[in-house]
Amino acid sequence: KLGFRRYTPLEEGENLFGAVYGKTYSDKTAELIDAEIKNIMDQAYAEVKDLLDKNRDKVDNLKDALMKYETLDGEEVKLIIAGQKIDKPTVGELLEAEKKNPAPKTVTRKKKQPGPLAENPSDPLPKPDPGFSG
Repeated sequence: KLGFRRYTPLEEGENLFGAVYGKTYSDKTAELIDAEIKNIMDQAYAEVKDLLDKNRDKVDNLKDALMKYETLDGEEVKLIIAGQKIDKPTVGELLEAEKKNPAPKTVTRKKKQPGPLAENPSDPLPKPDPGFSG
């Protein structure tokens, strides 16, 4: 309806062959632009609503799985949309299992003390004895 034309106003500093800055179309064209945008948005809304209505069971299954498991990976989403069940523990089940079998505590090692030849603990190599010649 509107054709291939620039309908946005030029910004200061732009120059399209001496074009005038600001709105370059009539109020009637502005109404056509608004009507076309509304038609595009209404059509997209109707398509999405139709898709959601046709796939309500898949959307509900996905919602239920997210409520139960909180997170799903791509493969799990595909399985759920295909109508299959996934078998993994819920977050609550994982927390309960952790309470029953806590992870072992980690042991921290003490830092190794520098040897008798190291003058500075941050220096990895011992200093040679000044009386040594060789």
